[in-house]
Amino acid sequence: MEYEIINSVIHAGRSLTVEYGLNSKATIYACASNAEMIELLRSQTPAILHLIKAASHFHILSRDDPIPSGCVVYHVSEEVNILLLVKVNDLICFFLIYIYICYLCHHCVYCQVWIQK
Repeated sequence: MEYEIINSVIHAGRSLTVEYGLNSKATIYACASNAEMIELLRSQTPAILHLIKAASHFHILSRDDPIPSGCVVYHVSEEVNILLLVKVNDLICFFLIYIYICYLCHHCVYCQVWIQK
C-alpha cells in the first residue's frame, strides 16, 4: 500500500507540473491526514523530488496546517492531497492560464500556434 500511495503522489505532482507548464523549480505541498502518512512522505521525500523532475521544493503539511494561497489541488486519496504553487509574488501565472484556456477553447490562433511549437 505504501508503494501505491507514493506512486500516486509522484503521478499527481508530475501531472500538475505538466498541466500548468512548470518545467523546473516548482513548489509542491503534500497535505497529509495523519501522522503515519506524514512520516511516510518524509521518509520518501528524496525519491519523490527526484521523480517529479520539475519540482525543486516538496513540503509536507498536516491537516491542521493552513493551505498556502495560490495553490491548485490534486486529490490523491482520503489520506493525502497534492498542491502545486502556481501563484508567484502575489501574481497568478496569468499568462500560463490564459494560454491554457485559449488552447482548450480554440479562440486564439496565436496561442494555438505558440503552444504547438
